Amino acid sequence: MNIKKLRVNYCCFCFPLRTGAFFVAAWVFIWHLYLGILELVNRSSPMTVEGFAIFIGVMYILLAFIAIYGARSIYYENLSDVKWFKNSYLSSLMIFVVLSFIEAVMLAPTSFNVQKYCESENHKHDNYCSYSLFFMRWGVNLAIGVIIGGYFYIVLRSYRRELEEKFISTLTSDV
Repeated sequence: MNIKKLRVNYCCFCFPLRTGAFFVAAWVFIWHLYLGILELVNRSSPMTVEGFAIFIGVMYILLAFIAIYGARSIYYENLSDVKWFKNSYLSSLMIFVVLSFIEAVMLAPTSFNVQKYCESENHKHDNYCSYSLFFMRWGVNLAIGVIIGGYFYIVLRSYRRELEEKFISTLTSDV
């Protein structure tokens, strides 16, 4: 199976690709905005390096605003802009993975001290103060982002192909 030829006809097996592409733009906006705010809110926790957390948070928020441009290009069915959004989405997915791994590297040295910090702050409930919870948050965010993000990239690529076919058929019917 050639991955470059992978194509879907519907988003989530029932929505037209254009609707699915709008859904992808909304997902990109919400997901990256969520991650950006999460990083900015947690920047002063004992698990983070504050300056780096601010940088990651701002990067995620900037990636979220790419979605506004993507929604605009989908609405106007502008082939070149949809192609740019598709490529930007793939880039944002790769940036998301890279930033997630950098975040994990930043978490590793400090995670061993978190259990003691958590237990000192929560004397009655120290049974949920496991440092592994921080890595679980990281792993869940990464897994959701990559699995859903990969599928949505296929939806965007399929929509771009559909739009391209529509554009070519319009050109040939006008001749």
